Amino acid sequence: MLPLGFILFPYFIILISNLSNQKSFLIFFLNGFLFGLGFLIIYLSWVHSPFLVYEATKGYAFLALLLPVFLSIFFGLGFVIYKFLDLKLHIILITPFIFILIEFTISNFIYGFPWISNSLILSNNITGFYLIKYLGTITSGYLIILLFLLPLMISYLINIKKYYKLLLVVYSPLIFFIFLPLFAYESKQKPFHKEIVIEINQLVDPINSINNKNIEEKIKNIINISKSDYIIFAENNFPYLINKNNLSYLNPFIKENKKVIIGATTVRDGDYYNSFFY
Repeated sequence: MLPLGFILFPYFIILISNLSNQKSFLIFFLNGFLFGLGFLIIYLSWVHSPFLVYEATKGYAFLALLLPVFLSIFFGLGFVIYKFLDLKLHIILITPFIFILIEFTISNFIYGFPWISNSLILSNNITGFYLIKYLGTITSGYLIILLFLLPLMISYLINIKKYYKLLLVVYSPLIFFIFLPLFAYESKQKPFHKEIVIEINQLVDPINSINNKNIEEKIKNIINISKSDYIIFAENNFPYLINKNNLSYLNPFIKENKKVIIGATTVRDGDYYNSFFY
């Protein structure tokens, strides 16, 4: 997502700039709603998996589509703000706030679950982790969108010198990106007693599927051949409904000093719980 952001966000600005603010509120809402729906159907494509846990619920898997539809309403409401923006410069400056406002509202409205977090873009490197750690998800998400729009902003301001000061004020927070590598470098200089290797796996087969035996063998094989200290399997990757005795036969495949974390679904007294085992 990090390299693609330099293409997707400028292209988004071009498209939204071509939408006349003389259009109705409904047009702006529908553009935002459809944008959000297209994005969320892909981004949240995994939400149907819990329905596949038990045979009786598989027929209701289509209900998972309701979540992207519901969340897309927030995108529609957020895009209404663009109706009040005339200049392309204003659209560029306000876009990070709109996307962060949508993220914040989704995370706090009614149930308060962060289905969307722009800061996840930074989570695959040590510098990004420092940014999230010290600034939080909202601020770091705002900064990463600013970074994506920086080339477009510079190209737009080349012939509008009176806005250079505004550019400096708005984008000065990006100075953090200069200092954070120094923090990362400093942390690497600290002595560690042991280097820990982590391996992360994602298996997409549903729980209790007809292939559960093959999935079981795949998990055992991954554990057996891995040289990592920690082996992590994603949410609901264990192929069976769990009780406290299900994991015992995996022990022979866990070598000394090797730890396994696996997501699973636990059944207890007829109720199902999203779980993980260590």
